[in-house]
Amino acid sequence: MLFLHFLIERMKEKNNHIIYDSTPVSFTCYIRNLVSDFRIIVFFARIELKSRYAQTLLGPLLSYVQAFVSIIVFTLFFGHLLHITTGEVPYIIFCSIGLMAWYNFSYLTGFGGMALLNAQHLIRKLAFPKIALPMSKALVSLFELMVWFSIIIVLMIFYQIPVTVNILMLPLIVVMLLVTGLSITFWVSALSIRYRDFFQIIPYIIGFGMFVTPVFYPGTMIPEEYNFFLYFNPMAGVLECLRWSITNSAVPNIRYLLGFIPVLILFISGIVYFKKIEHKIADLI
Repeated sequence: MLFLHFLIERMKEKNNHIIYDSTPVSFTCYIRNLVSDFRIIVFFARIELKSRYAQTLLGPLLSYVQAFVSIIVFTLFFGHLLHITTGEVPYIIFCSIGLMAWYNFSYLTGFGGMALLNAQHLIRKLAFPKIALPMSKALVSLFELMVWFSIIIVLMIFYQIPVTVNILMLPLIVVMLLVTGLSITFWVSALSIRYRDFFQIIPYIIGFGMFVTPVFYPGTMIPEEYNFFLYFNPMAGVLECLRWSITNSAVPNIRYLLGFIPVLILFISGIVYFKKIEHKIADLI
């Protein structure tokens, strides 16, 4: 009820001219309204975080436990049993960075893809920018990202891995990671209201994608003749940039930028598509 009251009062505001209805607006106006009322996205994210840890014994510490267990399992299996080498960077740190990025990506595409379907009761009752629902998942994923990053920092201190000036590029790389996830999330969440197959198929694709992306193994293990496919994998580029920024590993090949061309196309076209069907979502869902 508190959430509904907040949204209703916010939608009634006239001073800032942010009154949402089902009337189609221009693309510029659509973006301006979304930016001006960004706190709706923040509120959705806060509700998500509160509901996630409600009635749990550990609360937010549960995220640390989950991250720590994942790191230990992958390190033991791939680092010790399969003896994957990662040069001067300890495997546990190498793997942790990969898992941090991939779990962020999989959370965005998985939970973000179901954002509209999971909020049907709100969509039918209130008029607000529906794209705010998948976008709120990006804010939630940032919290998880900070959990993983804090563990990585502790590991770097333990293994005496120095932080270099490359770390200044980390915010930009995180934005690249979020845009990569949202570029898929926008389309999955929008198309799932008509075709429910999408949000059921995506987890399988993401699960398979983890093994063709250098998450827990270095890209140098891939034969040179197949590097072309790696360059068109946007998450491979994000991972290489993250490792370079955090551990001062090798500078990423500029060819990884090729993978972000389709990402930008999907991201922008996804917003355009959301704007196009904005006034139809309540009827379609």
